[in-house]
Amino acid sequence: IAWVPFYSLLGLPYLARAHARLRGYNTAFLASQLLNVGLTVYFVSRYQLGAYGSALATLISVWLFSACCFLPLSIRSFGISPARYARDTVARGIAPWTATLLLLWWLRPASPTWGNVILASAAGGCVFCAVAAACMSQTDRRDVHEIICTQLSRRGKGGAA
Repeated sequence: IAWVPFYSLLGLPYLARAHARLRGYNTAFLASQLLNVGLTVYFVSRYQLGAYGSALATLISVWLFSACCFLPLSIRSFGISPARYARDTVARGIAPWTATLLLLWWLRPASPTWGNVILASAAGGCVFCAVAAACMSQTDRRDVHEIICTQLSRRGKGGAA
């Protein structure tokens, strides 16, 4: 969940490599990892938080460096305005997650049996896919259709999936 607002940054290493701008990305990435390790050691040794301390350190470093380093680097690499970047990438990524989390919160069972968990997971998956499809541009839909058709034709010919 820590990555939900910054999911669109996952392709940043590939974008940096394509634009031959690896120094800025690698420097920020190294600093984020050093902060993560430092905070993990601090939380685990000083506060005895164990795995929770490690998770908290990762959450802090991801949010801090995503917001302060990777997001501006990504916007500069794409060469678009922050408003357009937010509308075209971040909003389209947050909408399916938000709808799914709201549905799962609304469906949360009083007694979490395996059947209830499976039904809620299936409903959440359907809502996520529907909202993600609704948020896609025409080009995105065409690309997804092409990928699905390619995979189905490979299966039909007995090729590997």
